[in-house]
Amino acid sequence: MKQNLFWEAWPKPQKLTYLVLLVAFALSIIWMAFSYFKGHENTLDWNILAQGDKASVVVDQFKVGPFNLTQTTENTIYFQKYAGTAPAINTFSYYAFLAVLSVVAILTIAIISSFSGFWYYVGVSVFAFFLSSLKFELLLLFGEGNKAGLIIALVLFLPLSYFFHSIRPDISILKRFGAFAFAAKLFAGLVQFASDLPSPFLYLSTSFTSSALVLSIIFIFIIAHEIIALFVYILYGQGLKSVDNGIGHLLVISAIYLVNVTITLLYEIKLIDWDFLYVNIFLLLVISAILGIWGFRQQENQYEFMMKFSPQGAILYLIMGIGCFVTIAHFQTTGNDPGIEVFRDFILYSHVGFGLIFIFYIIANFAALLKSKLAIYKILYKPTNMPFFTFRFGGLIIVIALVLRANWQVPVFQSRAAYFNGVADVHYAAGDPLLAERYYLEAANHALNGHKANYALGKISEKNNETVRATVKYKAAIAKNPSPYAYVNLTNLYLSEDRFFDALFNAKEAVERFPNNPEVLNTLGLLYGKTNIIDSAIFYLDKAAKISPEQGAALSNIFGLLAKNDLQNALDSALSDYQIHDDPISNNNLLVVNNKSNQYKDFKYQPADSTLSAIDATLLNNQSINNLFDKDSAATKYLLKYGDVAANTTFKEGLEYVACLGLYKNGDVNKAFRKLNWLANSSEKIAAKYFDDIGLWALDQQAYDVAIEYFNWSLEKEYKDARFHLAIAFSENQNIPQAVERWQIISNGKDESLKPIANQMIGILNTNPSMVGELKENELYLYTRYVLSAQDTTVFKSLVNKINTPEYKAQAILDMANKLWKRDWTDAAVSVYSQLADLDLSDQALYDKIQHFELKMLAEQGSIRGLAQKINQGITFSSDEITEREYYKGLISEASGDTLNTAKSYDYVALRNPFFEEAVIASARYFNKKDAFKAYHILLNALEVNPRSIKLLKAYILQCAEVQQNVSGEIALETLQTLVTQKEFKEIENQYFALVEKRKSVW
Repeated sequence: MKQNLFWEAWPKPQKLTYLVLLVAFALSIIWMAFSYFKGHENTLDWNILAQGDKASVVVDQFKVGPFNLTQTTENTIYFQKYAGTAPAINTFSYYAFLAVLSVVAILTIAIISSFSGFWYYVGVSVFAFFLSSLKFELLLLFGEGNKAGLIIALVLFLPLSYFFHSIRPDISILKRFGAFAFAAKLFAGLVQFASDLPSPFLYLSTSFTSSALVLSIIFIFIIAHEIIALFVYILYGQGLKSVDNGIGHLLVISAIYLVNVTITLLYEIKLIDWDFLYVNIFLLLVISAILGIWGFRQQENQYEFMMKFSPQGAILYLIMGIGCFVTIAHFQTTGNDPGIEVFRDFILYSHVGFGLIFIFYIIANFAALLKSKLAIYKILYKPTNMPFFTFRFGGLIIVIALVLRANWQVPVFQSRAAYFNGVADVHYAAGDPLLAERYYLEAANHALNGHKANYALGKISEKNNETVRATVKYKAAIAKNPSPYAYVNLTNLYLSEDRFFDALFNAKEAVERFPNNPEVLNTLGLLYGKTNIIDSAIFYLDKAAKISPEQGAALSNIFGLLAKNDLQNALDSALSDYQIHDDPISNNNLLVVNNKSNQYKDFKYQPADSTLSAIDATLLNNQSINNLFDKDSAATKYLLKYGDVAANTTFKEGLEYVACLGLYKNGDVNKAFRKLNWLANSSEKIAAKYFDDIGLWALDQQAYDVAIEYFNWSLEKEYKDARFHLAIAFSENQNIPQAVERWQIISNGKDESLKPIANQMIGILNTNPSMVGELKENELYLYTRYVLSAQDTTVFKSLVNKINTPEYKAQAILDMANKLWKRDWTDAAVSVYSQLADLDLSDQALYDKIQHFELKMLAEQGSIRGLAQKINQGITFSSDEITEREYYKGLISEASGDTLNTAKSYDYVALRNPFFEEAVIASARYFNKKDAFKAYHILLNALEVNPRSIKLLKAYILQCAEVQQNVSGEIALETLQTLVTQKEFKEIENQYFALVEKRKSVW
């Protein structure tokens, strides 16, 4: 192996120089390979755009007579879509390209200065032409666009090269390089200080494009035959055992190789599109270049008239290779696809042309020796019949023929497009987008359907809201050299123009081109999600999530679709298939899925900062709604805390609304009513929904007159659900004429689902007493609930006995007992309730209601022992019944003389639920012993929310007398008079004035 490392025998300076260049040669290949595998990701990336959508969630359910009412709110779900970014301008690549090509140019002129005679002048002329191609006038040296820069460069380099060639030819290549490098440094300093451009070297780098392409193509031509030369070495090489029938093997192997390269060429020029494993073009170049390190040495006798291989030829080969690979790497890093296409074409053209002629060259010169087992590799470049130049010339003719066959203008225009793309990048990086757009247009015009220029123009047009132009440019970008970024951007553009089917077909095509690209799959999945084909949507999103689980977007979209389309039953299987990362949007959408099914999820989100982002606020809201489904709903103070931060003004209303839901769920009805009422009166946008929610709460609390008031306000603001709810509230409050009117409106409305209900209610409310006997059991139950008043106990007792179904009968009895209870007719309520005895009920919810009603009666009757025994029998209290539990604890503690716990319990229930009149009144009664004004404010607080409660009004009127608030007491008397019988009114009026007189005497 050592003998093949020809540089080992060189003097140390030459050897070290060569090894450094060899490392640079390897690094340039690595850079090319790295940028090749990154592909479009070199310049493009993904933006993730989260689009909010709404999913209706049932947060509470209320059973009001035969009606199952739901309170809903909208949860925000996010669908994450991708969009390709604008091309990133990699200025480092431009500077690296400039630096490497400058070193290549300096080493080249150093080697040219050592050329023999005539060839020195040829080389210097070429170098001078190279300098003129760099367009120094564009650098505006000294503020002028003249040839001063070129003249200075020629003065710096050409005399120095003549000095080394003619006067001091003994100076080594390394020292010559140092001298030319110093001259280059002087010129660079001049450019830096004399140029009027802000980044002159960035502009200068683009001027190297043409020279770099020419240098690279020459290098490609030089090495194009090396793989066939390798076949000769394998079959006839030194140190290897030659094989029998070597000529046959050589022809077969070479034919297979050339056929594969030719097929790849036909594929590249779009003449075939087979399902075939094509040759990797750049791997072909790398292999040829590595082989050429030794192959170029073998060819020394072909160029020794101009220079020696050691070290000039060896160094020249490496720097040409470095220039070639760095140019390819630079084009790939900057996404300059026209330049890459020039390389692809010429690599294939040259390997076909020079490879084919090299076979003829071998046969023409060594036909007789090919039948032997001699090591003809040693004399491969010492022809006897066909000169080596003839091989080069013949290969060049075939390459030219292939170029002409494919249209010679294409590589020329692509080369110019590569230059224009570079100039456009430089202007874009310099902050001149208008000039950049102009050069991108030039590039697009020169390279038809080039990706880089058209994609950049598409992004620019999109930014300028020129959607038609952007569509055209994105189509051009995907026509020849497609990228998932261009496909996705075009799909998004179609959607923005409501061209759904164009978007769908484009996304399908993208998936065909890039079947394993998660962003493309995500895009198609979201499109299917907008249709009824949810299975297809989940299929593509699932595939995207499994290809790239760390991204999280596809997974969050799956959860979003489950929530949007009420597919909660698929949640368990979805969770088992994926690992959920710490992705806020995935967790948010998962919360919404759980919220849709009223299923609690043990998830705690804590924003990093008190200033919330949109996703922070959404997560907090959805998490708080999810907490409503826990056995013990979480407190809502933290929501209000975030709402109080000035920077969170945008989210304040949403946070406070969810806090209200939590307050009500936790039994703090007073705060929930007050806060939501305040929100309703301060919000124009959602006030109607808020009023309707309060009305539902009032229905749930059996405060039907309060419910009517709020539903009317909601209906005035055109909230459509309020119409149905108002009809129920009028029915429950036994305002029969108004109820019939409302049901009639619903019956004549457009909602077909409500018409049967409306018609049934109209029939019940209009039932003639003489026709009651013809009613069915369920209708008879409705009649007792909605037509019979608290005064109709005699009629009720006769009718309820006609109901045989235990559940209907029990509900009818409980309804009548409640009517009597609300009127403060306790004895009558107890009498009616007694009819529930011996009823066998299967409805657990109804049974629980009956049990809790019995607790109220025991408490009202002062049967504290019976109350305690009943509770100890296993009656449970839910989170919204905590107030009731504390009320009973207060009564029991008071009876046992436990003043500490009594005060604690009554203090807790005093302001919690103004519709739980018994608890409020008991609390006021207890605190009146020590602080009459505290008792007064407890009752006043309750009446502000529940102003037509007979029990509260009676207690408040007497408390007004206690604290000498006579005006308030008399106003309350006027209200009470409209609600009770004259006898009841006279009784409370007499008590009030008697107490007023008593308190006057005390004062």
